[in-house]
Amino acid sequence: MTSYRDVTQDMPVGEGRVVTLPSLRRPWTFDDLAEIDDDWYRYEVADGALLIMSPPSLGHRRVQHHVYDQLRSQCAGRWGARMEVDVRLGSDGRTADAGIVLVEPATALTSVGYEPSDVGLLIEVVSPGSRTTDRAVKPVEYAAAGVPSFWRIETDPRVSLAAYRLVGSAYSLVLEASVGVVDLPGPVPLRIDLDALGTAEL
Repeated sequence: MTSYRDVTQDMPVGEGRVVTLPSLRRPWTFDDLAEIDDDWYRYEVADGALLIMSPPSLGHRRVQHHVYDQLRSQCAGRWGARMEVDVRLGSDGRTADAGIVLVEPATALTSVGYEPSDVGLLIEVVSPGSRTTDRAVKPVEYAAAGVPSFWRIETDPRVSLAAYRLVGSAYSLVLEASVGVVDLPGPVPLRIDLDALGTAEL
C-alpha cells in the first residue's frame, strides 16, 4: 500500500498504461477519487491521505466472488449486493470487498460511492497486506459511520467468517463459523454456505 498527499505520481497500471494522479496542495477527500481514471489499483482516502492498494490476488478474488454470488441470490426489493463497495466516511472514503446497499432509489449511488446510510452490510476479506486495516481499523470506521452490519472473512489457514452487528457505537460479535451453512445478520435474511467458499491461498 502506498500513501500520497500532495504529489503528482505516474504509476504503471498494466498493459503498458500509466495513470497520473492529480497534484493537490491540500488533503485528499473522498470526492477527489472521481478524478482518478483507473480500474487497476484500488484507491481509498484516510486522514486526508490517498491510499493505493495493489490488485487483490486470485485467491482473494475467488472468495470475494463466491460471497457476492451468494448474496446476490438472496437480495430483493430495495437492497442489492455489490462488489467493491466505495463508502464515504466523512471527507475520507474506504472500499469494502463486498456489501449490500440500497438500490432504490437509484440516486443512492453518488458519482464516487455510497453514503453510510445507504449501506446495510460491509464485508472485508482479509489479505496478508491488509490484516491490521481489515481487522482493527475499518471495523471501527464503519461502526463510527453507522453501518449496521459488518462481516470479516479470514482465509488462513482456512476460510472462516465473523459476523458483527452494530450495538450503540461499536460492533458486537454475533457469530463465528468456518464450516456449514449459517444464518447471518444483514438488512435482509441471509444464509451463507461457508463450505462453498473453499480454501484460497492469498
